[in-house]
Amino acid sequence: MLYDQPVTVVDVSRLRIEDGELAYLSACSTMLSSAVALHAAVRQARDADPALPTRWAAHVHTGP
Repeated sequence: MLYDQPVTVVDVSRLRIEDGELAYLSACSTMLSSAVALHAAVRQARDADPALPTRWAAHVHTGP
């Protein structure tokens, strides 16, 4: 979800981003475990390369 409206599959399919990757939380029941997994992965990437936030900062999870 964007700050003001949902993002649809059509919206995403219209994007033309070379080498793009997509991660998403698929349901409320999986949100917590997915957020924890994302946090662990970002922390591992940050710990491995703290001087290069371009490799990990875009994946930082914010929210509940």
